[in-house]
Amino acid sequence: MRTFSSKLELPREDIISLPNKEIDLDTLDPNKIYFQIVSVQPYFSSEDLDDRNTLFEQNFNISTFISEIPMAKDGGKITEDDPSRLMKKKTIFKCGHAFPYISNRIPVLESSDIILSPIECAIESLQMRVKQFKTEVSYQTIRKNNLQALLTGTLAPTVNVGPLKFAEVFLGSASYDPKLQERLRDCLAEMLMFSEMGVRVNRSIIGPEQIPFQRMLESKFAEVLKIFLDKYGGQAAWNKLASSAELEDLSSTTKKSASSSSSYSSTSASTPPHHH
Repeated sequence: MRTFSSKLELPREDIISLPNKEIDLDTLDPNKIYFQIVSVQPYFSSEDLDDRNTLFEQNFNISTFISEIPMAKDGGKITEDDPSRLMKKKTIFKCGHAFPYISNRIPVLESSDIILSPIECAIESLQMRVKQFKTEVSYQTIRKNNLQALLTGTLAPTVNVGPLKFAEVFLGSASYDPKLQERLRDCLAEMLMFSEMGVRVNRSIIGPEQIPFQRMLESKFAEVLKIFLDKYGGQAAWNKLASSAELEDLSSTTKKSASSSSSYSSTSASTPPHHH
């Protein structure tokens, strides 16, 4: 703040930092200077990623970035427990030069906004959860704490919204775009498929003291899956995913990872059901 005040030759009280949320420009005082600091990530289109295969290529020579700000559908307070109101604004920034650069600050040449509707936010949340599962079940040595936290947050959430809440809100109503509902149904099926895979892996790496926890996971998985299949029309999406060649390959990799990480295999822990 002192740097801004000195360079702009203005008193510090006339320079105001705005919070990282949607701002109503009509409420700002035109006689004051406002700035907003947001976290950004490198942004790549699908075509860009085809040419950037390595971590180096994905973190150097970057000129386009993206930031995200959560929004409430009606402009009110954002509440995580009501996904029907949660929206998201993504802003893509195009800079004049690529980072790293000789200067720490590069002017933004252009920016554009993408607004995600509540159901699109739910789809993105599920896609991110699937990506986390793919990472955790593919490690050569399974990270037990990370996998168990992911399984608990998915099958028995106590803080964030679980998959059944998304199904209840967006699949239990005819007021949403059928194409988006189908995408959501596919994402739910994929997330539950990876949950089942994670439950199997966890069974192979736990000790005797965690058998009750394993039984809880298996019971919760069976319960969530049954509701998804019976109440929210998930059978077709589940069957389609079950025959996926990509899933077969990942399942084979997962078995090898679980085998190398195994510390105890419980014969008394029930096997989670298979659904085809």
